[in-house]
Amino acid sequence: MFYTPKSKGMTLIEVLIALTITCLLALSVLPLYSKATYINKLSNKKNIATNAALSKIEELRGTDFDDLDSFDDSNFAVSEINGTGTIYVSNKDWNGDLTINDEERDLKNIKITVSWSDEGISKIISIPTLITKSGVNRQ
Repeated sequence: MFYTPKSKGMTLIEVLIALTITCLLALSVLPLYSKATYINKLSNKKNIATNAALSKIEELRGTDFDDLDSFDDSNFAVSEINGTGTIYVSNKDWNGDLTINDEERDLKNIKITVSWSDEGISKIISIPTLITKSGVNRQ
């Protein structure tokens, strides 16, 4: 005797149930894609802002130390993200009872701030640094 199955294939009900389960799983994952896209765009804008600030710091490092004060409170555009950057320059503040040598007196606090708007929300990054009169690798 040969064994012959009574049915070959799936019924319409089984196909509909499988399709419903597949659609529910796909719809539950869909919001993750839109959130990942938003986070990716925000991360890209932060990278652009950070690179603009670091580029401006490197530009200031190449400037004569005595000319740094002329950059205080000046602005620059960051067109890739429709943002603006601001440069803040101040003398290093020394607090406490320390003995300060002449080289340490020749320090400038530099803070570069880049701001932009992302979907109506203001975003800002700020990078502080110090620049010395002798500079890096300067004699």
